[in-house]
Amino acid sequence: MRSRDIESKQELLYHKIIRWLSPLRPHQRQRDLFSRRVESTGEWLLHSEEYKAWQSGSTARVLWCPGKPGAGKTILSSVVINHLQTLTHNTGDALMFIFCDYKERREQTYANIITSLLSQLLQERRERMGDSEERFVVSKHVEKLYESHTEKQTRPSNEEFLDTLRTEIANFSSAFIVLDALDEGPEDEGIQNNLVSNLRNLGGAVRLLVTSHDLPPIARLMTGVPQLPIQAQDDDIERYIESQLSTTPRLWRLLEDNSELRKLLVPTLRSSCSGMFLVVKLHMDALAKQHNVAAIEDALHHLPHGFDAIYGDIVNRIEDQAEPDKHLAKTTLAWVAYGCRPLTITELRCALSENEESSSLPDLEIIVLACAGFIVVDEASQTVRSIHQTVQEYFDRNQASWFPLVHDMLARKCIEYLSSTCSQGPCRRKIHLRNHMEQHPLLDYAAKKLGLAHESK
Repeated sequence: MRSRDIESKQELLYHKIIRWLSPLRPHQRQRDLFSRRVESTGEWLLHSEEYKAWQSGSTARVLWCPGKPGAGKTILSSVVINHLQTLTHNTGDALMFIFCDYKERREQTYANIITSLLSQLLQERRERMGDSEERFVVSKHVEKLYESHTEKQTRPSNEEFLDTLRTEIANFSSAFIVLDALDEGPEDEGIQNNLVSNLRNLGGAVRLLVTSHDLPPIARLMTGVPQLPIQAQDDDIERYIESQLSTTPRLWRLLEDNSELRKLLVPTLRSSCSGMFLVVKLHMDALAKQHNVAAIEDALHHLPHGFDAIYGDIVNRIEDQAEPDKHLAKTTLAWVAYGCRPLTITELRCALSENEESSSLPDLEIIVLACAGFIVVDEASQTVRSIHQTVQEYFDRNQASWFPLVHDMLARKCIEYLSSTCSQGPCRRKIHLRNHMEQHPLLDYAAKKLGLAHESK
């Protein structure tokens, strides 16, 4: 009985430390991203000489993978992570990773990234211990750091966290770190430089792989580092097109009896995409809206070039919808593009409704269809996002015409929501507050949104 009591205390302490370290949850993101990958795509990177040299540590221990927007860098990162998860399973090697996201910059601070890596090390050790009685035991160094600062109600400095990460890494034979989309991480160039420099200097056993857009500040940071440019491969594009066809019944029906048009589809899309999967997806979304073979053939011969032209076509399709669908799309995109963080499915449906009655909440599939390809549902985290950072950039350039008073609109909705759900006064006990927030899903978001708006003034 005493042994079980000790183990229970160790488990409780372990979970407290994991929650205390970092709010970032990269494993959720990895599961969602890898589930979206088309089978067999991305394997060219794993077979490349640059990757194999980095993985083995035979040459440089840092590899930079730059690429255009929409080239598939993040999906490729998930392929690398999945490969390394298999490789490091039951070995003395560790794996850590971060998916930077422009919509989560407030949470993805330098400190939270470092502590997320530390948290992943602790979780990895626990998983490898299996059913051992010591699976929830954390090192004395980590335990002391936690207890000393929780007692004083302070947070450790970045240097303390970094030193602790370095100490914990020393318990493994080697460690892999994958840092995806560095350009979407901390906005300050100095912080980006500091992050990469510190990760590179964690020790000789650490191997760091970084993906990003090919931007001058990052290129300067990566001077002398081996490069493996990322561009969609022809074979992968063909597999992706076939996969998209098989999951688009309307397009499949129109093409299944027209072999000539189907033969034209693949090379036309491949030559028009400039090595970017995102462009292929957007073109196929547009083709799937056509009503007959002649319209598909005409659309294939007049594919728009460049993201502005492609997104302009999507905007036109939204504008051509019936008024209720057009209003739903514009309101949804306002929340997705200008919300202070990605909304969960439940929060978004609540934000789009006049009340919280289940019969008044819009259907998720209808929301996605109305937005004509601009949004995607992250199944692992149950959040709704724009399909790519370039969508945000497009909306920012065109905000005056499409979202002229978007921040006022979102703030007004938050104020109305808080007024209607908090009219009975404050909750006196935590259990009452928790129940109240469960009954009103947008409450947490609305309060934080207005708090951030106040801070920015």
